[in-house]
Amino acid sequence: MPGALTAFAKVLPLTHALALLRYGLVDPSGKGLHDIWGMSSVTAEAWLSLGVLLAFAAALTWVSIRVFSRSAVR
Repeated sequence: MPGALTAFAKVLPLTHALALLRYGLVDPSGKGLHDIWGMSSVTAEAWLSLGVLLAFAAALTWVSIRVFSRSAVR
């Protein structure tokens, strides 16, 4: 995959979710997580990916509350 697409894919929350699922269910060595982060500690990579997912969830929750409150006021 080209470098720009690889960098974009590493930002998407689906990439992190799939890597965490793969790590938890199938691959305890964490190859998918290592492909994203490139660190030596699989546990730290899993926490970082979980942090990315939580950040996306918080951001989308904030956006949805903001949009709903604006539409409810009108």
